[in-house]
Amino acid sequence: MPLSQNREPEVREKFVARVNGLFGGKLAPESFVLSQAYLYGSVNNNPDHRVEVIDGDFLDLRDDTYAGSIFKDGSRVGDQGAGHDFNGAGPQHRSRAKEDPEPVEAGKIEAALDVVSSDCSYKVWLDVAAGLYHELGEHGFLLFDRWSAKATGTVVENGNSVPRYSPAKSRERWRGARTMHSVTIATLFYYADQADPAWRQRYDDEEKQRAFARMAAGAGASSGAGTSGAGAGTGSTGTSSGAGTSGAGAASPQPSLIPATPYVWIDPANIPQRDWLYGRVLIRKFVTATVAPGGLGKSSLITVEALSQTSGKELLGTTPKDQLRVWLWNLEDPQEETQRKIQAAAKHYRLKAEDIGNRLFVDSGRDRPLVVATMNRDGPAIVRPVVDALVAEIIDKQIDVLIVDPFVSCHELPENDNTAQDMVIKEWGRIAERGNCAVHLVDHTRKMGSLEIEVTAESSRGAKAKTDAARVVRVVNRMSQGEAEKAGVENHRLYFRTYNDKANLAPPADKSDWFVLRSVDLGNGPGMEVGGVKFNGPGDSVGVVQVWQWPDPLAGMTGQDFERVAAVIRRGKWRENVQARAWAGHAVAEALGLDAGNKKDRAKIIGMLKVWLAAGSLIVVEGQDENREVKKFIEVREEDA
Repeated sequence: MPLSQNREPEVREKFVARVNGLFGGKLAPESFVLSQAYLYGSVNNNPDHRVEVIDGDFLDLRDDTYAGSIFKDGSRVGDQGAGHDFNGAGPQHRSRAKEDPEPVEAGKIEAALDVVSSDCSYKVWLDVAAGLYHELGEHGFLLFDRWSAKATGTVVENGNSVPRYSPAKSRERWRGARTMHSVTIATLFYYADQADPAWRQRYDDEEKQRAFARMAAGAGASSGAGTSGAGAGTGSTGTSSGAGTSGAGAASPQPSLIPATPYVWIDPANIPQRDWLYGRVLIRKFVTATVAPGGLGKSSLITVEALSQTSGKELLGTTPKDQLRVWLWNLEDPQEETQRKIQAAAKHYRLKAEDIGNRLFVDSGRDRPLVVATMNRDGPAIVRPVVDALVAEIIDKQIDVLIVDPFVSCHELPENDNTAQDMVIKEWGRIAERGNCAVHLVDHTRKMGSLEIEVTAESSRGAKAKTDAARVVRVVNRMSQGEAEKAGVENHRLYFRTYNDKANLAPPADKSDWFVLRSVDLGNGPGMEVGGVKFNGPGDSVGVVQVWQWPDPLAGMTGQDFERVAAVIRRGKWRENVQARAWAGHAVAEALGLDAGNKKDRAKIIGMLKVWLAAGSLIVVEGQDENREVKKFIEVREEDA
């Protein structure tokens, strides 16, 4: 059996089954017994044998023969030609739908889809879906949906003319195809053969051209590398006088498979600036990770940021570079829940449809899963067809920002495997590079210990390689009870702050970017009529993020206000301790008409005393209280006479 490369002995049966199928099951059972002859299918490492293909192709490259395979026990994959058998390859045989020796190249699948028209019968549509599902699992839906979306015209359903394609129909076909276990990717190739018999040859020719181009690029990059002129040392890449050869006429040195690229000096003024798209959070061609605990409001934050980016408006204190094209892919929530968040935010910020235009794209993982990496028998692997289709769509729609929420749902790899996580996060970096966009991955924290309060980049769930590979890591922290007391707010769970934590340096609470969740009613409740006026009653309440400023204790204060405080302090003896009956805060409250027992006023008073002490307007001195015990008191700093 002429094969294109050495194959494991364990898969011999599968290739013999292909040949047996071509002969209608006429091969004797002995043909399936392993023999040494099988090992000579490839001659890469066997100079004493040579295989020449006079006509046709290597057997392992003819995956169209797989559909008709007949195995030693008489079991088969499906009928020869059509590539499938709806009866499970006949009632007397068990299905061998999972027996294909190896996956088909992603490029070949896309080449076949390009020639099969989606303006086809219902049966063909299902067959294509089933073939993709058999080969790629759920990862194949993205390819199927893109192919289905090319359908034109209308069909009649229930007496009505409706578009041939819709996302709902596409998802329905996909669900139905999952049960067609006997249909394989060979079915798609069969339909492609019927549509355009020359497609395989075109694909093979293009693959050869790409291979030659890669070889030429490698040779060009390595030519001259490592040389130092005519006298290059023995064994150097550029040696010319027989060094390292075994005689006249010896073959030229093979080009390096990993050529080193010489650095080209450049004027730094000519290096393009980093293309920051949204503050210092998103940068084109790089990955940003936002790390936050669950239930904090991160999805609401991402939603408002997406509206800010598409509208070009400063909604959260950051002005986007331009009106950006944003693709928000929520892999957790249903589409309608994301719609609630978007429309609630738009209502709160008084945005209209024309503010967004055609620049916002939204998908749900419940309708369209997105899995770019999974585990196969060889370990972690990138799902290349999904990645390539994703990049193609990013380029086609000119996406500036792709948001994936949450990150854990975009792969099927072990979360604690540093190698696997490094692989997938770097693949997202390549997606950002190829698509010329910013990729924003929203990630959960691990389960936080009772003593761990502050969320940092180290708090991201799973392997550390994930956040190490991201260009920007932003963390989100809920307001603590202590911070709430300092700020004078009631429900601290509605407040949170963010900061970039790539350097793991947390700024003080009053220097972070703070946000608060405000409740917005969508007005989508049952219809009501009052005084002859019809309107919708109260409906879903949705949290919308808005900027919140840490209170400035001196906001609105004047020099005269301080003089009033100073006058009261001079008249008494006021303690530094906030628990003391004669705490200096009571003097401030008396002078400014505040209530030291009110949480908000108390936080303001504490802040004012802190500022005045830091500025030196007030000072701390030691003295005796009424019990002759040494305590700390606050006094006004008097100017020297």
